[in-house]
Amino acid sequence: MPRTIIAAAVQAAAHERTSLGKAWPAIARRAREAAKGGANLVVLPEGTLPAYVLGYGKYAESEIAAAVEECREIASEERCVLVVGAARREGDRVFNSALVIDTDGSSAGAADKHFLWHFDRQWFASGERLTPIETSLGTIGALVCADGRIPTIARALVDRGAELLVMPTAWVTSGRDPQQLENVQADLLARVRARENDVPFIAANKCGVELGCVAYCGKSQIVYADGTIAAMAPQDREETIVARVELRAPRPARSASVETLLNEPAARPMRIAITT
Repeated sequence: MPRTIIAAAVQAAAHERTSLGKAWPAIARRAREAAKGGANLVVLPEGTLPAYVLGYGKYAESEIAAAVEECREIASEERCVLVVGAARREGDRVFNSALVIDTDGSSAGAADKHFLWHFDRQWFASGERLTPIETSLGTIGALVCADGRIPTIARALVDRGAELLVMPTAWVTSGRDPQQLENVQADLLARVRARENDVPFIAANKCGVELGCVAYCGKSQIVYADGTIAAMAPQDREETIVARVELRAPRPARSASVETLLNEPAARPMRIAITT
């Protein structure tokens, strides 16, 4: 049976990994305010903890742990599912992850970024699992930023049971016009991923500039299952967007597999000509 939830995406201003201690209290406050306002699901950007550009220097893992603990408190006290982008250490490897915290404050799971983008592949390991995450709210297909460029990642999550797609992201701008910040995912692919998989899509991005050189395009968004936009943040300032979305068992239209097509007799012969 379909269920309606209230989703919130917190678009935060960019910060550097050395300034997490200063930036985090305001981000945490906005997450709590969104939940107090009625949001059942609150999503924070990719690399919120400690930042997107991890770099090669040491970073304060104790600050990340303290922030994650506060996320647990927010989730349990406000009875919401909270998704936050964080550097997640596993042994000697570090993953760019979406941490999913359930309404009782427990860890529901983590989704590690598969398609590492540009320089982040220099310090992050690529994800190895592609599994939806069960929460008390529903089954979440969590993916991180550039994973949204690969259609089979979202498709696999939905085909394995995800009722919605949730993306902490750090969409950078490729805009030729500094007044019009562009990113193919923000401007097109988020809607495509929702429509082709027949599930809502929630993405939380950053705005502003990190380290004086990494510029973000904003445009955090909540997209209905039919690909229409329910809410979108501006490109150049912080904002928390909120919308009601419907969760149900997805019914995406899937074409037959290549193997099936090859084994089925052709309805009629076809001739193909290629010219140069």
